[in-house]
Amino acid sequence: MNESGLNKKQATLIAALQLLLKPLIKLMIRQHLTFPMLRELLKKVYLEQATELIERDGESANFSRLFILTGVHRKDIKRLSETATDESAPSDNRSLGAQLIANWLALPEYRDEQGQPRPLAFNGNEKQPGFEQLVSQVSKDIRPRAMLDEWTRQGIVSRQDQDIVLNQTAFVPSDDFNRLCDYFGTHIHDHLAAISHNLSHDAEPMFERSVYYGRLTPQSIASLKQQAETQGDELLQQLNMTANKLYRQDKDNPEATQRFRMGCYWYDEEKSS
Repeated sequence: MNESGLNKKQATLIAALQLLLKPLIKLMIRQHLTFPMLRELLKKVYLEQATELIERDGESANFSRLFILTGVHRKDIKRLSETATDESAPSDNRSLGAQLIANWLALPEYRDEQGQPRPLAFNGNEKQPGFEQLVSQVSKDIRPRAMLDEWTRQGIVSRQDQDIVLNQTAFVPSDDFNRLCDYFGTHIHDHLAAISHNLSHDAEPMFERSVYYGRLTPQSIASLKQQAETQGDELLQQLNMTANKLYRQDKDNPEATQRFRMGCYWYDEEKSS
């Protein structure tokens, strides 16, 4: 144990958490979210996760057990348990927009000879289905025209003569704060969950890799970034095609209870020697 009462593993994890939290806290400060707000959120999440672990072991998550595991005061446990919701849980269901883009990228009837998402007429036909058929395949409850208007407003698609073109740069939300927050929460949740799984040593490690180099010029960074974007996009599109095919094969199978996420990211910054 060190002077703070932590064992070696705990101290090492605390150091890693301090590094991990820096960009998160910076984001919170920029959005005027104060420490008391974070403290309240942490209490809630601590209790949610502790309850999940206790109940997974077949035991009862009573106040005393929760207090021992989390250190959250009993009065806060009582207060938060009375207002508990599951707002933070990531959904297993893909959004309508995500399903539409996945199909446009994956299904052969919506791709050109190079395997890229082809421009679509609004009203297609049996040989060359269009945007209307794309939407109808996923949901009969959404009017294709309304979907097109919304996607045009968001910049996800644009018009090229009479055709509808999927904008490659619109695969990730760029100007809708609500969508950006959803993207941020779900993607980082799964990345951290993979790392947490690997640190627990309870099962086979999940794939989690990165490449790091320092002391590079801006020109070298630009070249590497372009390569990462091109090859990363190719990887994700290929994986999407395979996953889309398997999803259609598995979706009605009672054993189809699992989900996955594979992500790529890039980060660079000016860093002094």
